[in-house]
Amino acid sequence: MSTLFDDDQLVKWDDVSSFVNEVTTKQGRSFELDRMEAGSCQFELDNGDGRFTPGRDTVRIFSERFSSMGPIYPDMSFTADTGRWFTNHNGASKSVTPVAGGGLRAVFTDNPAGGFGELAFAPSNKMAAVKPGDQVTIEVYAKAKDSANGGSANVIPVVVFHDAAGQQVSNQNGPGTNSNDVFVKARATFTVPAGAAFARPVAQLWHNGGQAGTFTATFARVRLEIPAPYFGKLEPRKRVRAFTRYDDNHLRAENVCPEQSDRQKLRFFREADQFPWEPTTRSIYTEWDNTLNDEVFFFSDPGFSNTFNQIVFGVGGYTDSFQVEAGDTVTLSFQYRCDGAQIFLGLFQRNFDGTSVETSDLFTAPTGWATRTITHTAAKAGAVWIYLEPGAEFRMTDVKLRLNGIGSETVDSDASGVAPMFYGTVEQWHVEYDGTFPVARVECVDGLALLSDTPTPSAYSAALLGKLSKLPGTKFYWPLTDPSENKTAAPTVGSLPLNLYTGNPVPSGYAGLGGDPVMVHADGMGSSAFQVALGDGDVGTEIAVMRLNARSRPMVDTRGQNKFSVLMWFKATSAATTANPMILFRTANAKNAPILTVSYGGGQIKAVYNFPYGEFGGQPLTGVLTTTDNASFPINTPTLIQVTVEAAVGVPLRTELRLQVNNRTPFVSTFALAPAHVTPANTMFGGYAVEGVTPAGPFRGSIGHAALLIGGSLTKTDLDELYALGVSTPENESARISRVLDAIGWVGPVLQDDARSELLSPRWEAGTPALDILNEGAESASGQFLASPARELIYQNRDRRLSAKVRWTISDVTPGLRFFLDDSRLFNVVTAERSTGLSRTVTNEESVERYGAKEATVKREVADDEEVLQAAGWVAHRYGTLAPWCDTIEVDAGASLALLPLATRVAIGDRIRLTDLPDTAPFDEGDFFVEGITRKVQLVGGVLDVVTTLQIAPATNSDAWVLEDDLSGILDDSHCVLSY
Repeated sequence: MSTLFDDDQLVKWDDVSSFVNEVTTKQGRSFELDRMEAGSCQFELDNGDGRFTPGRDTVRIFSERFSSMGPIYPDMSFTADTGRWFTNHNGASKSVTPVAGGGLRAVFTDNPAGGFGELAFAPSNKMAAVKPGDQVTIEVYAKAKDSANGGSANVIPVVVFHDAAGQQVSNQNGPGTNSNDVFVKARATFTVPAGAAFARPVAQLWHNGGQAGTFTATFARVRLEIPAPYFGKLEPRKRVRAFTRYDDNHLRAENVCPEQSDRQKLRFFREADQFPWEPTTRSIYTEWDNTLNDEVFFFSDPGFSNTFNQIVFGVGGYTDSFQVEAGDTVTLSFQYRCDGAQIFLGLFQRNFDGTSVETSDLFTAPTGWATRTITHTAAKAGAVWIYLEPGAEFRMTDVKLRLNGIGSETVDSDASGVAPMFYGTVEQWHVEYDGTFPVARVECVDGLALLSDTPTPSAYSAALLGKLSKLPGTKFYWPLTDPSENKTAAPTVGSLPLNLYTGNPVPSGYAGLGGDPVMVHADGMGSSAFQVALGDGDVGTEIAVMRLNARSRPMVDTRGQNKFSVLMWFKATSAATTANPMILFRTANAKNAPILTVSYGGGQIKAVYNFPYGEFGGQPLTGVLTTTDNASFPINTPTLIQVTVEAAVGVPLRTELRLQVNNRTPFVSTFALAPAHVTPANTMFGGYAVEGVTPAGPFRGSIGHAALLIGGSLTKTDLDELYALGVSTPENESARISRVLDAIGWVGPVLQDDARSELLSPRWEAGTPALDILNEGAESASGQFLASPARELIYQNRDRRLSAKVRWTISDVTPGLRFFLDDSRLFNVVTAERSTGLSRTVTNEESVERYGAKEATVKREVADDEEVLQAAGWVAHRYGTLAPWCDTIEVDAGASLALLPLATRVAIGDRIRLTDLPDTAPFDEGDFFVEGITRKVQLVGGVLDVVTTLQIAPATNSDAWVLEDDLSGILDDSHCVLSY
């Protein structure tokens, strides 16, 4: 159980299956043009002993309260060793009487010195189950009075342990608690001894002195408790997963045989030793095998000799690992063919204590199909993976993973294996009481709900933060994009703000955080920058800078560092001459002598590094390094700048000054001195520099995303990527999804279909929920984004709807099947639009003539204008004709066991076929896409019952995309009209 974004860690799961009464899961949507809703799960647990009560640290395995009407169990008697309880007075029984107000009274007369009396639970009844090594606590609430010894007597808690056959193993006595006719709680904790399987309580009385006398005792209640096994885990945001298993196969169903797999994304991944992955030559497929007369998994030839190609079962990470306890035996068996080649087979285990071990087998495959088995015994608790390294083309099917020898190697290919139902986190715990049978009800949500609550930095900030996180040294990063900050820019990385400082006279125009951002798209439309704008009274002597406070000087000390860098985006709003440039960045020593200055003049970017007050061999040193990018950067041109001062590696007395602007080749100057080890006491961005600096003009422009890196710098590749993002370079939907998930720190598995569209450059606002951006990216390419019930996030491209193959056929019509015509499913005037203002409208004229105009608008943030048109045309074609609609079908696997594979494994996006429909139905058979799934699993008379309800949409008119294309198009000019 862990938090959302740390799936890269091994998690130990607590199995609560034996307490589950019912599980209901829901995922998907009701209509194809809707967005996928967050998945949910509700499950009910038997909470009879309180183990699932949040905040409760103990579980009562035995509890008896004696009421005023006598014992609450009507069969209770007090004859020795008969009934539920018995009294024992030095070997003889005593009678008891109810006490008004509650309790049972027993009088133990003529008790000799050293004698005792007790109320004991009879071993002939059902005792509390325990395990050796557990801690058991007994609590006795009673009072006692002794006729001698001053009236006081000890109440002693006793636990008697028995083995599985009912024979006594031991009895353990706790310390006495003194009572003088006053109710006391006598408690003691014992460790369950070896061989014990049951425990029973005893409430015992002893003299508190050496004289003989008579005990008078009143017993109110007796309890046995153990530590709550889930204490501290019953909290929101804890992980939960639910799955069904049809047989003795513990392997994911998708890895058992091709019939159960997603053909477009098989649940295997490959790792090639020393070679990069080449999808075209080393992909994983399914193919028909004539020998077995069935489909099999096919792993193509690695394409090189003497090097194995590793195939791992699952999607990577820990999602598909199989949890084992110490002493468990895991057996893997499968059919395979790899004619004459060597195969390395392994079961790899990572233990919860951080160690790892594996059982492996290197063998030569025979010619033709064969069966292989490997067994692994876990010495410690952990998780197991399966991997193969075949030396040639490899085929496989009927894979089975068994635990502790249960079952056989035979695979029922239609249903074998584990089917996930849900993976997510807890939102709420409820404990409810229905009579004397309490239950815990738990509400959970999947990853989509958490993504909807996760704010995303702007596209540029997210990319830069990812790169800065990999750099050494001290880093400061100020986005400068929040106009509400106005005069103080808070850092995103580091602890020091930049403060606005204006000199005298104050600029008559605008100075501060506000105005237009340097990058309109990658920053989001609502962001800003540090900006100084011209005013009517400006005379060229005004000062306006964003600077570090003087108290921050030690925080940016470059002493002992071999490099430091400054990074920023800059856009000039007025020209500056070479003789009087704008100062973009300046850092100086305590005497205000400049160290590093970056300026803009004559359309060029220039960096100057000074060696003030440095020394070598006791002699003062001076020197200047100058580097200029000789290209011209006109005003209003967003420009990315990094300047780095670095001691050349291997040459101690040499300094490099490196300047990269945009994606150009860096300009480098060198000087035969090491960098001066000085403290930048005055560090600022923008402004009119004075005191010893080359004459400069007033700063007129914008600066955004400023960073100061002490001990590090970004590579040219990093800067090229950032520049491409800043100047609005398109990217495909797969890259967009990866970008967003990287920005929020997702490290779990992701399964993405191949990209089909080029999207506009990233342009979301900082703080936008991650799910909104992910959905928009998927929908712009006419695909869909969802979370699977197995944990991974999934992107399905539009090909899933174009000529998709039927995965499931249903001939058993369930009650409640209905067909209808629905005007809300009709759209014949469809507009596709994007945020740039471009829109395309397609009108299905035949439909409008028949039904009247019915409008719909879809948003498509794609770079290709033609694709905007195609998206509108696809919707107008698909929904331009009213046809009989079936929106819901119920699959009851309890009524028909043959439906169990479908009920447990059908997935969002699957194409299903209804056949053998009633004679009065609109058609004899029809194809549909699964849009939403609700599953309810419960125990009915000890039998698992699965009822799955599918939200479906007709597959009618789903096979065209480019509507005017000769091969795949359907509509022609007489049916489709384009409007601008």
